[in-house]
Amino acid sequence: MARARKTAAKQPPTPAKGSSSTSDTDVPKIRKARSINWASRVIAVALLAPIVVVARHALRVPQDSLNSFAGRYPLKTTYTGFEPVDGFLAKLVSAFSYILAGDEPNTKAQLMYFAPLLGVTLMLWTIEGWRRGNRTSLYGIAMQIFGVGLVAPIYFILSILSDRGDALEIVVPPQIAKSAFPATIISFAIPTFLMLVPTSDVELRQNIIASWQPSPLTLAVLTTFLGVVIKQASSGTAPTNPMAKTTQESAAPVVNPLPTLKFVYSLAFTLAFACHVVILGYIVTEPELSLSGVFCNLPAPFDVWDLENPVKAMGIFMRYDLLLLTVSILVFLAYNAYDLVHLGCVGSSEAINAVAYTAVGQVLVGPAASYVGFWSWRESALARKRLSVEV
Repeated sequence: MARARKTAAKQPPTPAKGSSSTSDTDVPKIRKARSINWASRVIAVALLAPIVVVARHALRVPQDSLNSFAGRYPLKTTYTGFEPVDGFLAKLVSAFSYILAGDEPNTKAQLMYFAPLLGVTLMLWTIEGWRRGNRTSLYGIAMQIFGVGLVAPIYFILSILSDRGDALEIVVPPQIAKSAFPATIISFAIPTFLMLVPTSDVELRQNIIASWQPSPLTLAVLTTFLGVVIKQASSGTAPTNPMAKTTQESAAPVVNPLPTLKFVYSLAFTLAFACHVVILGYIVTEPELSLSGVFCNLPAPFDVWDLENPVKAMGIFMRYDLLLLTVSILVFLAYNAYDLVHLGCVGSSEAINAVAYTAVGQVLVGPAASYVGFWSWRESALARKRLSVEV
């Protein structure tokens, strides 16, 4: 997969003269783009690895109960006509039925709150997959099988270890920057909304839940498709491989995707923050719901649990899934903040403030808005550095 590289002329950095009053921790230092700080990687991986261990024990599914819809209705077993896929979808539909149609409203409210973070995570993973050439759709499918609380720390560990220290040299293809958000709305947000809407038609509800399961894969495919359409519309031609650079393209300046990315991240932040406020307000004002019931009541991850009640079991699964994903993201963002300091994009004070704001933002604006807000700041920091330093 070809990478888009910034080729426009850049101004060389201008060193500060004759001033010693500015703190050394506040001045970004110019470093080689490919230098790698292994100490920060080791620390980040050491913090993420225990999350994987906890997730392996905490994310438990009541397998013996996955043979009906919410324990009350027959389970549909045919969706595609391909038996292995249908059997897999039936298990997922049964598991989600205890969340969406069970007798525990706190569990459904928790999924409502969780959904924006899942959407933001998938969108950012898709964008970064195009930047790095990773197959993030595979992680998305694994997320549906094992839980994002397990898959996310593994994804972050592999991202950290495979980082070549070249973040300044590569940018997101502009057509992907334009297509990722609408693809997320079409392939994830709308199906999620439909899945959360109650209906008395049990078969229809099972079909909706089943159609939601491949959303990480459809998001990647739709992002690629829309990217091809946008690129073709912009160029007026249809190249043989629309995502690969031609000789003519590689000699021309690459369109700066930053304005589009900033706009996309602003939209995602606004929607995520709105969901945070509305859903929290719903939880607080609804008599049968409580903050502790939605977010807390977690047994110790290594204890023996009673999984005879599948509704309670899936509720615990979802609460741990949200907690482990949130903690994994915070560790990964802290690593990225330090990496920006190492690359000379920001000073250490700015990086510390960004991590602190992100941590506080978990409560103030929600984990989804905090994640995309940090990533927008990171994109701006990288762009500023590209303008001032020859890569």
